Amino acid sequence: MASLQLSSASDMSAEVTALMDFLRNETAAVNDDENEILQTTVQLCSLLSTIDTLRVKAHELLEAETISASKLRFKLNTLRQTFEVELAGNQSMCYLE
Repeated sequence: MASLQLSSASDMSAEVTALMDFLRNETAAVNDDENEILQTTVQLCSLLSTIDTLRVKAHELLEAETISASKLRFKLNTLRQTFEVELAGNQSMCYLE
């Protein structure tokens, strides 16, 4: 009977050791997964920062283009008005001749 208990205790010890090894391996795998998740999170934060920077730059460029378009529109209107004045002056000169 004592040898039966000893054998059972030995089996239990082997099972506990196997279970501890399994838990150690699973813990290491979880830690690896956690590290990978953290690295991915850092990369995503960096990408979000880059996207935000690009969004701001695009907005600035759009504003600059809008301002340039407004200036160009103003210059074209000024040229058109000057041309109309010149044309009107030339037409009146034609009538005088």
